[in-house]
Order: sequence, then C-alpha cells, then structure tokens
Amino acid sequence: MQKGDTKSRDFFKEAFEATKLNGLRLRNRFIKAPTFEGLMAGGRLNEEFKALHRGVARGGVAMTIMANCAVSVAGQSYGEQLILDDRFLPQLEALVAEIHAEGCAVCLQLNHCGGNKRGSGVAYGPSRYFNWRFGKWVRAMSDEDIERTISEYREAARRAREIGIDAIELQASHGFLLSQFLSPLCNHRKDRWGGDVESRAIFAVMVLKAVREAMGADAPVFAQISLSDAHPKGLNIDEALIFAQIMETEGADALAFNSGFSSTDNFHDLRGGLPLKDIIDAKAHWWERWYMRMMGKRAMNDYSFKENFLMHQAMRIRTRLSLPMILTGGIVSKQGIEEAIKNGFDFIALGRALICEQDFILRLQKGELERSACNQCNLCVAYASKGVRCWQNDSKN
Repeated sequence: MQKGDTKSRDFFKEAFEATKLNGLRLRNRFIKAPTFEGLMAGGRLNEEFKALHRGVARGGVAMTIMANCAVSVAGQSYGEQLILDDRFLPQLEALVAEIHAEGCAVCLQLNHCGGNKRGSGVAYGPSRYFNWRFGKWVRAMSDEDIERTISEYREAARRAREIGIDAIELQASHGFLLSQFLSPLCNHRKDRWGGDVESRAIFAVMVLKAVREAMGADAPVFAQISLSDAHPKGLNIDEALIFAQIMETEGADALAFNSGFSSTDNFHDLRGGLPLKDIIDAKAHWWERWYMRMMGKRAMNDYSFKENFLMHQAMRIRTRLSLPMILTGGIVSKQGIEEAIKNGFDFIALGRALICEQDFILRLQKGELERSACNQCNLCVAYASKGVRCWQNDSKN
C-alpha cells in the first residue's frame, strides 16, 4: 500500500486501481471472501456455487476465493465438502477457466477440519478432547499423522496449481486444524508442537512451506488468521500478533483476518441477526440439532452489527507488520472501503455484500450505489448447506 499525504488521496479511487499480490496481477483491491457455500452433492459441484463465483467475477472483483476445500478425506468436516479428487478436478478446471475469462483470479482456500468432524470418521486434533459441538472424541495426532497431513496440503496445492488455481489461502482460523494447533483451547501438547505460541505455530509454518513448494515462488500463498478465539482461555490478540509476525518472517504473501472459534462461538466473525431456529433447522446431523437446541444461545452470542467491526483489532497487526493485509468484517459501503484503505489495508474482502449483490463492486464504481442492500439477517449463513444465496432477495421474488 502506498504511503503519502492522506489529505490529498482519493482512497475510494485507489481501491479500484490495478495492483499485484506477489506475482499475480489483480485488476483492483476487491476480493470475494471465503464463505461456506454448500459446495457439492451427488458427485457434482453445486450449481449455485458455480453461479456465485462466475457472478462475482463478472461483477468486478479482482479475485474470488473458493472455500473451503479439504486437503483429504480425513480433513473433510462433512461428506459434501469440496475435495480435490478425480471427481471434481475436471469440473473445477472448467469453472476456473470461465472465471479467468471474466478477468478475475481464482484462489482456493485449503483446510483440514481437525476435531470438527461431523458424522462418521475419526476426528484428529492436536490433543485429545471431547468436541461437544460435533459430539465426538478427538484423537491426538501423532508425529506421523502431522507429517502425513503436511504432505496432504502439499499434494492438494500441487493439484490446484495444475488446474489453473492462481493462489492459495490457508485456513488458520475459526477453530479448524491449523487454528486448533494455535489455540490453547485445544493444544495441550508437551512436545515440539505445543507450549508457547511460537511452538504452537510450527505446524502452520510447515504447511505454509509445503504449499509454497507446490505453488511456486510467484503464486500468492497467504493465510486467514484469527485475531482472537473470543474465549478467555483461547488465542488472544497478543498471541495473534506473534503468529502474524512469524508468518511474515516465514514468507506468507499476505494475511487475512477473522475471529471466533467454531466449537465455542462461531458468530463472532459475523454480527447482525442471529436466526437460531433457522440454524437448528438446517443442521443435517441429529447431534448438532440437539446441541444447538440445548446450548445455542450460549454457543453463539448475539453481536450487533457495526461496519468494519474487525478493524480495531486488525490495526494492532497492521501497524506492526509490512506485508499486505486483507481486511474483512462487515464492509458494506463506500465509506467503509475508504476507511479500510486509509488505514493501510491493501485489499478488501467482501462476503455477504456479494452474496446479496454479485455486481456490488461494479455498481459502486459506477456510482449507482454507496451501500450494500444486505441487512445482515444471516439467513445465508443459516442455510448455507442448501446452497449459497441471499434469502432476503428470494423473499422479494
């Protein structure tokens, strides 16, 4: 991000200027944020998933992030989750080509669910614990399990590169596996993989290096990290800063931010409406429905919406590090974009605003609007497993 006299700069205009992330040229600073998208069913990519990414590409974003792709069957949280196996590679390759034809880059978010394993199958994590949210005992990973998982990240990145994926985002937040290793909530290990935050970060660093090896020196490889677990015994902002510094030193091309921990409070990164009944109704597994009925009001706190709600914490990291940073967190207006760019954030990641209006960026640029029509009802989140779409728009049709 260029520095200089802030009084004479047009921060909104700067957001639409072409730029680069590592060796990747991007037409502007807008990114479609990773969102749960109801990715696949019956061996095929969900049509709404494909339509969303094609739509936001036509609508003006510079890069769209496809989320969340499991690095292995063991890393799938649920059976319908995207995975880079032979069933989906041809479909993904075709979709990537269509998005590229719109002038938009494609990033794949790689993830391993760790202890957040729904249904059958063994749940692996840094330490042994019972995950009440998913009703499973989590098995502590051995050194061999960890090394195998690092190799799975490398292989997934290699396959992604082969089908034309431009960039990789590592999911190191939200209480999934990399985040579980980072968090004292889950990581109670006494060996090299546990202890202080520097040791708890070793796994993520080794994954970063493995993915870099597969993607090459010029392709963007970056991480989404938690600013905090929003739990008194979890990762806090001071530890998040240390982790961010480590990732910068180890060669991450950028950092994106989030907050909260999926098995304790996964609405911390959303804010706005809390449609608890709809969330319960949409759960496919009986245990999660039971758990949400019993614990939902405690597991998901009600947070009022405020635009740029992660900025205050993110600034703790922005002011101390020099690598590019991607801000998310309820950015829904021209004013919010200007504020983010003015405060030194290099890219703007939009989620619900683009689900509500896929052409939001083009309409902003043309001056047709200054704020998204999204009202943060969060029904798109509640019913994400049924396919990503704006339920507010559906009710109007």
